[in-house]
Amino acid sequence: MLPCPVLLLLAAPPAQAPDLAALLPLVPGGTGGATVSGHARVDVQGHGPARDPGALALAGRAVLSGVRIVQPGLPRPLTDVQGTLAFQGTQAEVHGLTVHAGPSAFTLDGAVTRPFALFADRATVAPADLRFDLRAPLLDLADVMPTSSGQPALPNATGHGTVHLARLRQGALDVTDVSAEVTLQPARLEATSFALAGYGGHVSGHAAFDLRDP
Repeated sequence: MLPCPVLLLLAAPPAQAPDLAALLPLVPGGTGGATVSGHARVDVQGHGPARDPGALALAGRAVLSGVRIVQPGLPRPLTDVQGTLAFQGTQAEVHGLTVHAGPSAFTLDGAVTRPFALFADRATVAPADLRFDLRAPLLDLADVMPTSSGQPALPNATGHGTVHLARLRQGALDVTDVSAEVTLQPARLEATSFALAGYGGHVSGHAAFDLRDP
């Protein structure tokens, strides 16, 4: 239930306002063929070892407005991206990060430790630690879920969050009033509790999605 692309902007690197291309290394699926445009007011400085992107320490804040990201690894462009990012050491906070992808739209508030580890190789880089609150009037996972080798991809992160969706679509699934408590591990997402309405009734329970090799 967590759309992975929303996490990429938690780790906005230090850059001058016109240099939005500096965001591309954090887009799921890599930088090949990716483009980014829009506006940002950025006052961020950073340092850290290149061998461990999660250890990069930043200080400052960035305000995004009207940002558009096109990435072949994402099913749709991310458009009208706006929100505020605040950095202190190896921690980052995101406030009111709003993203559109086709008919889908969502807003994210959260905090992450080691933000540059989010899309690093989980086999070689320790995971980020993530806390989030995700809200959406409509979220179709076909609009936002990146893939890796044809399979859905999750960030290199552990953590937990809350999800509130007025409407959720995934293939033939079309439900409303979705709420969930979610825990995240690299390649695994678990809804420890969820409730939703659909098909003339209400459902609650527990669900897990494990993308690791069996």
